[in-house]
Order: sequence, then structure tokens, then C-alpha cells
Amino acid sequence: MFGLDDDDDRSALERFLVPSFNACFWLRLGILCVVTVLVVRFVATPAFTNGASMLPTYGEHQFVLIWRPTFWFRKPRVGDVVAVRYIGQKVMYFKRVVALEGQTVEFREGRLFVDGKECTEFWATATECDWNMSMREVPAGEVYLVGDNRSMPMENHLFGHVTMDRIVGTPLW
Repeated sequence: MFGLDDDDDRSALERFLVPSFNACFWLRLGILCVVTVLVVRFVATPAFTNGASMLPTYGEHQFVLIWRPTFWFRKPRVGDVVAVRYIGQKVMYFKRVVALEGQTVEFREGRLFVDGKECTEFWATATECDWNMSMREVPAGEVYLVGDNRSMPMENHLFGHVTMDRIVGTPLW
């Protein structure tokens, strides 16, 4: 009556919980799906940590969001935790940037040295280790990455220099 359709007779809560499956509903659902896929793929990608290489900063099997816009307008800095593509687009690992291109990096009796100076930041001294690695220079266009948990044997740790194009973003927390 008076030009009202059935939707006007229902309460707002009822319309929300039991929507009318009309063209408007399907259009909104389609737009929501497209926006969700774009955000998850290009802005905030969900991930889980797997392994102990970033303890104590990140626990094993911890849920994190990879914030991809971090490096859209700046390069990684020493101290940044980064997500790096390992295999394809889905397999990544988290490591900390310890040296930039042109810098030298080495381990002496478990202590990290960058450009000959001992690194004393909390992430460089969080765990005890006995690593020894001769000095090496980080090539142009690359950064040197190491996990925070250096109590693991050096042979069981994935670390080293990586090209900038493999860095995806940073964990949000």
C-alpha cells in the first residue's frame, strides 16, 4: 500500500540477518568479494610463522598480517623485519635486515658486526650463539637478512643476502 514493498515492512535487524536476494544484494556481495581479494592479495596478506628462527620476536605458528605497502615508498632499513618470497607467491619467511647494500657483515663468536662495529641492538643480542662467519660485503640491490633466534645451529638457519624484489612487506605486529 502507498508504494511500499515487502522490505519496508521488515525491521532493519531482520533485513540485515535475512536479506532479500535481489540484484542489489548480489551486486554488493560481488563488490565485497572483489575488494576482499584485492586487499588480501595486495595490501594485508594473512600468514602464519613456521619455525623458530625469529624467536623471541615471533613465536612458532603465530598469525600475522604482512603489510605490503611498507616498501612502496621506501627501502628496507636495518632493524626492519621483512617477509621474503621463498618459493612462488605463497611461501615466505620472516627475517630481520641487519645490513644494507655496500655494508659488510660478519659473526665473531656469536656477535654480529656490521662495517666492523659490533651491533648492540636488542634484536642482535636477544639470544646467545656461537656463530662464526667471515666478513662479506652485501651486493648492490640486496640486503642481508638473519633471524633473531641465533641459538639455533648456524647450519639449520636460513640467512644471507637477498634481492630487494623478493621482499614483500613487513609483519604488522
